Amino acid sequence: MKNNRFFRLAVGAFVFLFGTSMVFAETPAEALDRLAKEKEQIEQNIAAYTEDIQDAQALASLYQQKADTVAQEITALQKSIEDQRAQLKQTQDSAAQALAEKEQMEESFKLRLRSMYETRSVNWFEALTSMQSLSDVLRYAENLRSITAYDQEVIAQFAEIQAKLDEAAAQQQAQLDQLAQSEDALQQKSDEYAEALQQANNDLDEAQANQQAQQVAFQVNAEQMAQAQREFEAWASQNVPVPEPAPEPTPEPTPEPAPDPSTPEGGNQTQTPEGGTEGQPAPEPTPEPTPEPEPEPAPPQTAQFIWPTPGYTPYAGSYGERINPVTNLPEFHTGVDIPAPAYTKIYAAADGVVSLNNHWSYGNCVRISHAGGYSTLYAHMAAYADGIYEGATVHQGDVIGYVGSTGISSGNHLHFEVRVNGQHQYPLNYVSP
Repeated sequence: MKNNRFFRLAVGAFVFLFGTSMVFAETPAEALDRLAKEKEQIEQNIAAYTEDIQDAQALASLYQQKADTVAQEITALQKSIEDQRAQLKQTQDSAAQALAEKEQMEESFKLRLRSMYETRSVNWFEALTSMQSLSDVLRYAENLRSITAYDQEVIAQFAEIQAKLDEAAAQQQAQLDQLAQSEDALQQKSDEYAEALQQANNDLDEAQANQQAQQVAFQVNAEQMAQAQREFEAWASQNVPVPEPAPEPTPEPTPEPAPDPSTPEGGNQTQTPEGGTEGQPAPEPTPEPTPEPEPEPAPPQTAQFIWPTPGYTPYAGSYGERINPVTNLPEFHTGVDIPAPAYTKIYAAADGVVSLNNHWSYGNCVRISHAGGYSTLYAHMAAYADGIYEGATVHQGDVIGYVGSTGISSGNHLHFEVRVNGQHQYPLNYVSP
């Protein structure tokens, strides 16, 4: 039965995990979102069933102890009942013997009285005629009275003994009845504990079967999430719009200097790379500062960014390789996560044109295309600001939305990206809090 129940639960978990994907088509992002929610539910179920197992084990242990204690009490009580029954039997035997002796004595006394009555005239006559004096007569009468009194005394003693034995037997019987009632009560309690113990063991078996089924579901979910993560990454790379780079301004031609007729070459001087002419020293040009090399290109002056959530800083190390806090799978995180309270205002980092991408696992998401091939992305918004729509033009510092936790998210935060020609960059190389 336990194996059958486990099989049914495992099948139910399988249908729970696979049923939606087999009936309805969904994007990889939607699948990943669904699987993440299923994983959270499975983890909650496992925790609940683990608690049920602990409770059932505690109850089973408690009722087992109670059942063992009652069994010991019943054993001791049964011994007392056996001893009491032995004493009662002994008392009843003594009372029966006393009653038999009393009845025998009474019977003998009755026979003697009857014999004396039947022969009293002859005996009295013979006794009187054989007596020589009055003292003999008196002595004979006294002897008869003594015999009768003795018989009556013996009978009375036997009656008293029997009465005491009967009273003792009654007391012992009452004690025996009380012990029997105690035994019945203990036996009833033992039956109740046995039933409770059986129920606790049944609950334990069911909780263990449920936990095993959820562990199977957890393993299936993990495999599905790994596959969905791969499909999502492939899908996202194919569906990310790459903004067209803005045309570079055409540099104006530098006019050639007029030839100096006083030179020996007679006007055929050529301009040196330094800007002077051959045959005469060129003026010293003003040296331009050499920029420090950056690991990644810095934005041009036309695309200087501002921080989108003033007063809030990103998690350290949130850009790059990491373990996804929701899926628990390794990934390359293409932006920085900035924790902030729900509905904190989000500002446009620079002027640009809005693209909405709320179908992503990023939830409510805004992409702004800037000049020079730059773009910024703002994900997991609770809501868009008024005036934010596909193709809208925004200016640096405009409110574009509010911090939230939509999409695949572990809490209220802004996912912020900087891209150059569609390729993600480290945002802090371009803007800082």
